[in-house]
Amino acid sequence: MIRPLCITAALLLVAGTVLPAQSRNRDRDFGQSDDAWCRDARDADFCEVREETLNNTSTIDVDARGNGGVFVRGWDRNDVHVRARVITYARNDGDARDIAREIRLTTQGGVVRADGPSRNRDIFRGWRDRHGWAVSYEVQVPRNARVTVDATNGGIIVENVRGTIDAETTNGGLMLSDVAGNVRGRATNGGVTIEVAGARWQGTGLDVSTTNGGVRLFLPRDYSADLEAHATNGGISVDFPMTVQGLINNRREIRGTIGSGGPPLRVATTNGGVQIRRR
Repeated sequence: MIRPLCITAALLLVAGTVLPAQSRNRDRDFGQSDDAWCRDARDADFCEVREETLNNTSTIDVDARGNGGVFVRGWDRNDVHVRARVITYARNDGDARDIAREIRLTTQGGVVRADGPSRNRDIFRGWRDRHGWAVSYEVQVPRNARVTVDATNGGIIVENVRGTIDAETTNGGLMLSDVAGNVRGRATNGGVTIEVAGARWQGTGLDVSTTNGGVRLFLPRDYSADLEAHATNGGISVDFPMTVQGLINNRREIRGTIGSGGPPLRVATTNGGVQIRRR
């Protein structure tokens, strides 16, 4: 039988440089004015922001599997508020507006998605470099909501939600801040950042991974949790005293307890490092 042992960060190798705290900040603040949000889309030929409110729903599914990111924030209300930034690219302003008029935002059954013209339509014919459209979302949901988010070319941010979260992006980063409950996150080409609050996880647990990118988990100083970390092609750095259950697998896999333990926190990456830091 292998006895538990205490380790600190000095025992583990870091893959890459620890980034300063300010680098954890999101790209922009939630709730920008329409004009400010559109100014962020500097290369767009046309931009508009559309809004819609969904009443009496605690389940929301944001389908952004096109081009665009998603920012979800919990609030103390029972309704869901959706803001969608529609941007288009075209040969001239008139064509850009024509494309925007064909884009439809739907929220039926709590599924938020946008549909628009495909690239084989006449409106795109003959274009080479500069044509297309994208929709990004800001969504405010009840704090205990069941949230599903899928993105293809865009990042995902979820904060202040304590229900059930399932977030997945292909090309983009994933940031989870002050979340709890039953949380699952996946990224393919992008880094992952998780910021946790409180003394221990409230809910079932956390299970987050990425294929190509690093994982950074920030915990309060006196946090307690059962921790599992994997880094196939990279190192693991832990900034907490930790009781390890079992062996460290070439410093690329670790399972153990921080503080008095608690619900499991699982983080993993295939190509990248794992950093677990004090918040």
